Amino acid sequence: GLAVAALLTMRSAALTAAPKLLRFMDTIRDYRRIDIGWALLAIGGDPQEIASRTIPLLVDEDTDLCFHAGRLCASASPAEARRQVSRLIPLLAPEKLAGRLSALEAVWGLAPEAHEAVPALSRLIDCDQPHVAPMAAKVLGDIGSEAAVAIPILLGRLARKPPGHDKAARSAFCEAIGKMGPSAQSAIPRLLAELREAPLASSPGRELDRNDQRVVRTLLFAL
Repeated sequence: GLAVAALLTMRSAALTAAPKLLRFMDTIRDYRRIDIGWALLAIGGDPQEIASRTIPLLVDEDTDLCFHAGRLCASASPAEARRQVSRLIPLLAPEKLAGRLSALEAVWGLAPEAHEAVPALSRLIDCDQPHVAPMAAKVLGDIGSEAAVAIPILLGRLARKPPGHDKAARSAFCEAIGKMGPSAQSAIPRLLAELREAPLASSPGRELDRNDQRVVRTLLFAL
């Protein structure tokens, strides 16, 4: 960790260390590979060499590691990231995600280059498996305006009566819409209706609980 930090302070002057760092990356399969990859990218290492070493981590059992590997790959080599998204799309199906969210986490990390996955992610918004729909919404939000075709599906989930999701999930749907920017203007009436229906403190002695606060914040952010 300290050695990587030192290399980062040296920037391009540390480029001579790149071959040894790449060889070290080949010997490990944990978060150190991500840290070294970011360091190599910062000092001017070969982006394709860095990206190629993140690929095995995209299907790791540690889902957080999948996410961070995806984000590093997307930064190092957008073209490689798009190839990996294409490879992962067949895994974005409820029956393949059951009990194993690695593929979805990896695509979330690859979100800056995951435009091709929008249809598959949109279908997951209707999935009732734990965590799947909110996570798919987060990916769509990170993809941004190019995921705007998913807005009607997100709004459909929000409009379910009685609510089909917990407050954290509803927040994820609202936040995703907000991240799509002006392309999501068609969602304004529904978001305003959500805000009117959200619990709001009506007296000085009453406070919203944390989950209610989260819903209101994300609604205001989206609007």
